[in-house]
Amino acid sequence: MPQQDDTKLISAIEHLTAELTATRAAKNSILRSFGSSVLRGVAFAFGALLAIGILGALVAWWISSFNLFPVIGGWISNLLLSIEIPEKFLALREMRGN
Repeated sequence: MPQQDDTKLISAIEHLTAELTATRAAKNSILRSFGSSVLRGVAFAFGALLAIGILGALVAWWISSFNLFPVIGGWISNLLLSIEIPEKFLALREMRGN
């Protein structure tokens, strides 16, 4: 009787081992690995762009508060003017139809 129980146990263990091996082979397929890597890369890129956008907005807001200081304020005012002038020029060009 104990011999028969051991045989059943060994058979069950072999069956489970075979199922586990088949499951691992399916999970480790090249296509699934490639898809997972692509999704991970897209998520990382989206997160990086979002962080850069938020940090850029915060830095721009922080720099705009320096207009109160005379030394840095003049430099920042010139910088802001140099950014605004091309925008106005482009708006005038569009109005004229050029």
